[in-house]
Amino acid sequence: MVPNSGIVRNQRAKCRSSSSEMLNNYTATPQRRPWKWIIALASIGILLMLVAIVVVLSFFWLPSLQSANRASADARLKLLEHEFTQIEPLPSAVRLAYESSHKTSLGGVSAEYETDKTYKEIRAHYDKELKRLGWTFAAEKPVTIWWRDYGGKEAFYCKDHNTAMLEYG
Repeated sequence: MVPNSGIVRNQRAKCRSSSSEMLNNYTATPQRRPWKWIIALASIGILLMLVAIVVVLSFFWLPSLQSANRASADARLKLLEHEFTQIEPLPSAVRLAYESSHKTSLGGVSAEYETDKTYKEIRAHYDKELKRLGWTFAAEKPVTIWWRDYGGKEAFYCKDHNTAMLEYG
């Protein structure tokens, strides 16, 4: 059995030497790819530039846009507030809240009321009141929260480029 074990050792040695020679042939000339680093650094640079542009726009350009449109936005808000005061609220309703605000191209006036009237009675009152002021009924939609209808309603009215919404819920 001793001679057989020697043969096996020699064969293993030959395999090892030939395997290492094959590895040496493949790893003797490693290829370097510096362009991968260049592309990675360029991508990071472009990303940083985009972030810088967004920061500059948000801190410098948007406030100047708001100040440039402030006079016209204030005037439009005054018109909306005047239009809102022309609408007579439901006689038995108690006003709980009032809000008036605007942004550069968007404004709104709203009030929240509490009453014991039904939706049909409230809707009939505001249909008549808004029609008197030149508003046109546009649509009615159910109020849904996560696709579930809890019985609330929204009625939409239009006049010129403005929209009024009556929300019941």
